[in-house]
Amino acid sequence: MYFCSNCNSTFTDPTVYIEKHGLDSPPYEKLNVCPYCNCSDIFETKKCDICGEVITGNYIKLSNDMIICSDCYTKKNIIEGN
Repeated sequence: MYFCSNCNSTFTDPTVYIEKHGLDSPPYEKLNVCPYCNCSDIFETKKCDICGEVITGNYIKLSNDMIICSDCYTKKNIIEGN
């Protein structure tokens, strides 16, 4: 799963864009871009192991390698009693 930081879309497969830079023969530059807005500012995301939602921001990784989104955990402070 991928996330585009330009249009905030999630998608399974990026579009491959070939930039020729005016050349008639290879080597050409291959770029992975968002299939919705063609932006190359995309990154691979993870899914929450509890709710299954796509994580596009902060998450927690437990020692057993579980990945948990910010909606499935609550940050507490021992000193404040919360």
